[in-house]
Amino acid sequence: MTTRPELLLQAIRRLPQENRSVIDGTLSSSDFTARWSEILEGSTLEVRPRRDLVVAVGMVMSSIERHLLFDGELEGASWMRVPFAEALILDLTPSGDPPREVIASYVRGPDFIGGAAEWRFKAQVTEISSRYRDILEAVAPLTEPAAWSQPEAADRLRSARIWMETVRFMFLEQVRAIEAERHEFRDLLRGFFRGHRIGGVPYEGVNAAHEPGAMALDLVFGIADDHYRSYVDPLRRHLLAEDRAWFDQRAAGGSLLGTLGEVVGRPIQNEAVALRVFQIAQPWIRDRAADFARLIIAHSAASAAHMAVIRSVLQKDPSTTKTVTPPSLGTGGRPHEHTRGLLLTRQAAAKHLKVLLGPEDRGIREGGEAG
Repeated sequence: MTTRPELLLQAIRRLPQENRSVIDGTLSSSDFTARWSEILEGSTLEVRPRRDLVVAVGMVMSSIERHLLFDGELEGASWMRVPFAEALILDLTPSGDPPREVIASYVRGPDFIGGAAEWRFKAQVTEISSRYRDILEAVAPLTEPAAWSQPEAADRLRSARIWMETVRFMFLEQVRAIEAERHEFRDLLRGFFRGHRIGGVPYEGVNAAHEPGAMALDLVFGIADDHYRSYVDPLRRHLLAEDRAWFDQRAAGGSLLGTLGEVVGRPIQNEAVALRVFQIAQPWIRDRAADFARLIIAHSAASAAHMAVIRSVLQKDPSTTKTVTPPSLGTGGRPHEHTRGLLLTRQAAAKHLKVLLGPEDRGIREGGEAG
């Protein structure tokens, strides 16, 4: 026997087709809202916490919100039109999880509109997230000073750098691939990544920045400033329970730059100190410090490639299509200058640490404007 919740999961398979019907004008936003309100109301029986149902309800509400906003209604109109949905999604939410679809559950869940642009976006987010975790797992032991003198320390830092260079290439591939699907991604799909206030708490729309590995990198590397920490802390609410625990464990640990300072006997606060380390440290310390510098330079270059994605996919060739998520803003509501600010911080760290390299390879790029 098919339970009512299972009927919702069956119905959600039709969501891409019906969203496209609203987009092309063959289904009105009012009819769409009424149809899905009825489906959700039928799911209020047999309610128990289930992540897949949270994703389904959340995506339906984000879809309704997108269509109503497109028709000129105010932010939050979806929750006014389907008044029982907030209590439903809160009841469905497992302990510790956010009460909506987030990047981690969305990439493994249903689609909003289907098609190449959405499928490519999900695949690329999944692959880059996996590489970030590989990087952090590789360098994790190096938050202990004794680990820097071990033979495998060089391999850990070099493996992390290679994975980071792979991330950069993935971002540049996004520029080439998504450009061909710019309208589909920028003008259609992003409109479904809606922010909501649920249970009195504001939640941003689906955003690849809400990935625990991406959030933890600067903290673990030791290049995060106070601005970055104040930015990343509220993002924790967008993490699934197990991802938040994973992030918190790494964020609470030591940093590579701080630990390297312990190894050399002084904090590496500026370029002058870094140069002094290069001049007087034992050869093995200089070698590991240079490996770390190359990792940060690769991180800066990957960040520049990400900025190139934003410029090319969102800002190039301004849209002539009506949208509900302006290309000038991220799905978290922040202007892209915020992302550029993160890049500038990483570039400054790369420049700071570049002096740890030998004279023969100080010409390596720190991650300038990638194109």
